[in-house]
Amino acid sequence: STGSRYFPIEDQKLSELLFEKKVIGEVQLVHGQFGFRDDGAPRLTALDCAGGALLDIGVYLLFAASFAFGGFHINKPVRVKGSALKGATGCDTFTTMAIELEGGKQANLVCSIQCTLPNSVLIVGSAGTIEIVAPFHAPTKIRVVRNGDNNATVEEVFEEPIRGATDNDGELFNFGNSRGFVYQIAAVEAAIAAGQLETRQVPLDESIAIMEIHDAVREQINLVYPDSIVGV
Repeated sequence: STGSRYFPIEDQKLSELLFEKKVIGEVQLVHGQFGFRDDGAPRLTALDCAGGALLDIGVYLLFAASFAFGGFHINKPVRVKGSALKGATGCDTFTTMAIELEGGKQANLVCSIQCTLPNSVLIVGSAGTIEIVAPFHAPTKIRVVRNGDNNATVEEVFEEPIRGATDNDGELFNFGNSRGFVYQIAAVEAAIAAGQLETRQVPLDESIAIMEIHDAVREQINLVYPDSIVGV
């Protein structure tokens, strides 16, 4: 779920545009959708496998929103609201998360295992927008739209192909752009070699902050897992 942080288009270009150049001004809203139709895999809806949309794919959205706001461990949410539809097993199949930060900044996130969604993230700033184009969780492309003169807009598209990608990657991997996880592997290897306990891209404190949001939403939607897996 943290793998997108290591893709060059996010780790380098998006970071540069958001935090160094501030091309869209101050980030005010993040809107993200991630959904696919359940293919019948038992783990997706099994409570004893921690199934459901929230834990399976909601975490990708939370990490994307956290990135856009400079980290939920730094800019901590002041209010979290979750709601969900549940399936026959009691797992959530469609979940929404509304996260509010200081100053009214917001993240509106939707995840689903019952239908396909755009699988993109839109970051809205005071001077424009940045879209992490689908698949946002394994990104290679972002689209920037900035405010121009006389109510016009200026659009730029940035792409960063995955190193070593081939035309038959779709046959080699289960999910699109999966080859890109080599970037995360390389970063973890480097951290271990350097004796570090975390990578620059994903601090441990941020992971904990996101887990706390997860737990808050899970409590609100009354998503209860068996004692046998809680605390493992």
